[in-house]
Amino acid sequence: MIESAPSWSKRNKRILLFCCSCILILLVCIVVVTTGYWVYYTYFKSRGGPLIYELTLEGYNLEESDSIDFNGGVIKVNDTSSPLYGAKVEIAEGSLTESESVEIGYSEIQIVNIPEDMEILGEMVVLEKTKKDELFNYPVAVTLPFDKSRVKNGELVGVYEYDEDTGYLQSTTLADYDEENGTITILITHFSKLVRIKVSIEGKLKKAISNGYDTGFRVNEDGFFISNWGSFETYGNCLGMSSMAKFQYVYKKRPQKTFYERYRVGLKDEEFDDEAAQELVGRIDVKLEPRFLRMQEDMFRFGKGYYSLNKYYPMYVLQNMVVTGQPELLYLRKANYVTDPNGYVRAEFVLGNNHAVLAYKYEDGYMHIYDPNFPYRRGADENRNDRKIKFSYDRGFDTYYSGLTSEGSKYTFDVFIPFASNFVIGNREMRDLLTLSLEGFSDGYYPDITIDYPKPENIVISDSVTIRGNIFSEKYKAASNDYKYIHAYYKSSTSDKDHRVQKISSDGSFSINVPLLSGENVIHLVAGGQAENTGWAAYKKVIVNLESFAKEGSPPPQYDPIDTCEELWERGKVEYEVDFYAEDPKGGWVHCYDYNEDLDIFCKDGHLDSIEWNEIEEDYAKCIKYLNQ
Repeated sequence: MIESAPSWSKRNKRILLFCCSCILILLVCIVVVTTGYWVYYTYFKSRGGPLIYELTLEGYNLEESDSIDFNGGVIKVNDTSSPLYGAKVEIAEGSLTESESVEIGYSEIQIVNIPEDMEILGEMVVLEKTKKDELFNYPVAVTLPFDKSRVKNGELVGVYEYDEDTGYLQSTTLADYDEENGTITILITHFSKLVRIKVSIEGKLKKAISNGYDTGFRVNEDGFFISNWGSFETYGNCLGMSSMAKFQYVYKKRPQKTFYERYRVGLKDEEFDDEAAQELVGRIDVKLEPRFLRMQEDMFRFGKGYYSLNKYYPMYVLQNMVVTGQPELLYLRKANYVTDPNGYVRAEFVLGNNHAVLAYKYEDGYMHIYDPNFPYRRGADENRNDRKIKFSYDRGFDTYYSGLTSEGSKYTFDVFIPFASNFVIGNREMRDLLTLSLEGFSDGYYPDITIDYPKPENIVISDSVTIRGNIFSEKYKAASNDYKYIHAYYKSSTSDKDHRVQKISSDGSFSINVPLLSGENVIHLVAGGQAENTGWAAYKKVIVNLESFAKEGSPPPQYDPIDTCEELWERGKVEYEVDFYAEDPKGGWVHCYDYNEDLDIFCKDGHLDSIEWNEIEEDYAKCIKYLNQ
């Protein structure tokens, strides 16, 4: 008798199925992780991007503290045994609105991950104040010592802000660099943790100088589609555009819809209707302008001024890009150079010649920049978007022309100052504004255009329409008159994009006449400067329907017919605005309406030229004469 092999129990089968499932899940996880790792290193790492530093801090040592109020003050470490001996914080008058406790301290650094050719000089400097999240009203000067014996010729010490949440190092704004005494002064508008770093001239910097360096920023993905119009509150938005472009690239890291595409609405090839983008960059510029203007004053107040700093700026631009892996914000000026009584060659700036751009790549002796005056455009314009400046690590930048040609450009720059994007506006403020912009800015900060005539239900039988409306807010009322014009863009018989402009009244009202074509007419209204593409304030789309009526028949049903202008006159006495069709004795219907308090009446049909008069009595008489012909 042969016994058969025992069959597997149900329990054993379940165990085997469970084990196989676990192995399968493990294999899937390995594939996912490996794929993600490959994507990260082949896409992000190959294209640069913010570098991550893993630093751990040990303990906290308070060195100096004091109570500082609106009047400002200075806190200095005077203890010769302190590793921060000589460090000081200078707080200008008005920087704080009320009394706060201000501290200088340090923490020991345990280095976990930092490139071999970079060296951290000293401890992590910790600056604290009572209201940690609130920015100073004006820049604060922080002077830190460094061991100059550890710095070789051609090397530079940089001060970087450490973001513990992300592991990013952010560049700071240089005010003064004292090689002789071994100190560096930076300007900041918020307190944080600061690291002093030296980069070996023989390591990363040498490689960057020889082979180039790319942060991975791309104008056609990370820049704005709109160009630098400015707004009704600012003459230009270049600083806001460059700052936000860097912020979203560093902290948002390319969403599925690129930043370049994100704000494009309505007419895809036009900028004026991209309301959220226009308001976003304008609001950033308004926030940062007071701090930024103060920075220029402090450059002279805390250091020797621009004349002594120029030789360090080129070194800082490339070094900051190498250390942070991020684009570097540059402030551009045009200067005339004079010798002051002390023998220094000093830069006196040309009024109005200032600009902000973003340096993102160095290659073959040129620094590539994102210039907000030249957004990316496909096709014939692509070459003008590849903006670059001849650059040398030891000599700096050549003259830059923010125009299509050097001969034709009135925007000429020969002073280049790197500064921190979060110097003028904090990351929290940037995040808040970015969130508001994606929601459509519903807080009413910018004015709206309201239309009084025509209403959506109106049908026009004239070959043109006078659009009447209003744009008003307290901010807009206070704005420069140069930025109070209404622009109308429309399709005409000769052009797909014709244009007319009219000044806006002091009370915010406007009236602009636009020719019409038969059928639906889409008219785009932009409140801005007298010149096109300047002083953006608001946008409105208006749709007007032009219809022709036969000589026989009835007027449009939404209007009551009247027989004479006398009836129009009588109605006009009691109605502020009247809009009726009068029967023309010659046949057809005449569109009669008045459009202001003076009852400025004119009658017009679809074929005759308009007849306008200024005096009320003359209006009435000539209108009657016209109808009785």
